[in-house]
Amino acid sequence: LKGPQNYLKLDAFHRVLHRTESNRLFTRFKMQLLIWLTETETGDLDEIGQLYRYQHFLPELVHDGKLSKKSLFATEDFWKRGQEKAKTSRVLLTNHAYLVTRLEDNPEFVDNRLVILDEAQKMLLALENLAQQAYRLEDLVTQIEKSLETEENLIQKRLLESIGFECRYLMEQYQSGLKNVKWLDSLEQLRQHFSELALPEYR
Repeated sequence: LKGPQNYLKLDAFHRVLHRTESNRLFTRFKMQLLIWLTETETGDLDEIGQLYRYQHFLPELVHDGKLSKKSLFATEDFWKRGQEKAKTSRVLLTNHAYLVTRLEDNPEFVDNRLVILDEAQKMLLALENLAQQAYRLEDLVTQIEKSLETEENLIQKRLLESIGFECRYLMEQYQSGLKNVKWLDSLEQLRQHFSELALPEYR
């Protein structure tokens, strides 16, 4: 199981295919993709040989994880088909980085599943990278404490207190090596609290 950026987005390719190109290399790449589409079952771009030669063309062709209901390729979309297949697969193989981002979006992804981690230390590194990219929990706790000093709305105050509690809990769990899987529930609680928080500085 891979992230959406590993798959060709048919809507994007359809749009590009009908565009006149002055770049001969891109035209050749489009022809190569057409042939490949008659052979592939997955839409995984890693199947294409020497893909590195076309790296600067890929950003407008790779999937973004979104699919319009009006899409001409709603039933053929490679990313969607892969996700549907994953729901019923008995065994899923993926990498640490994608597993972490998938859990961030959907904590239920591992419900009732046995998770086997190869090189588990990389999972912690992936989690650390994700945390650094998104926010520093310590900085967030400091900001919340400052907001609590001035906030007068009781509901917003309670939400800030709850967010502060979950952040401290997550920091404790991280320091203990995330041995307790309840940290996933804490992430979901944070998501819920932030969605209800009406303070502009947290948007």
